[in-house]
Amino acid sequence: MPQSLTATRIIRLNNLLRLLRDNEYITPDELMKSAKYSSRSPLENDLKLLRRTFHAKIFFSRKVHAYHLEDCGDFLLLLKPKAITEKQ
Repeated sequence: MPQSLTATRIIRLNNLLRLLRDNEYITPDELMKSAKYSSRSPLENDLKLLRRTFHAKIFFSRKVHAYHLEDCGDFLLLLKPKAITEKQ
């Protein structure tokens, strides 16, 4: 049984997956800066959780020294809502 997740961690995981989805390849340093990780360890722990618990297909390319997302697995990725306009 997976550990319980706090709302803060769910938001962090969602942001991490969104960054991976929106970039074909993204370096660890870019991920840390964009997702506001304070150190490498929490980033690695979140990637491990996404891979093991949610079966996300996240790969690290040694050739380009960057992560690549093939599939977000069983994690429900929350998309930012579209802006509502008067015409809608």
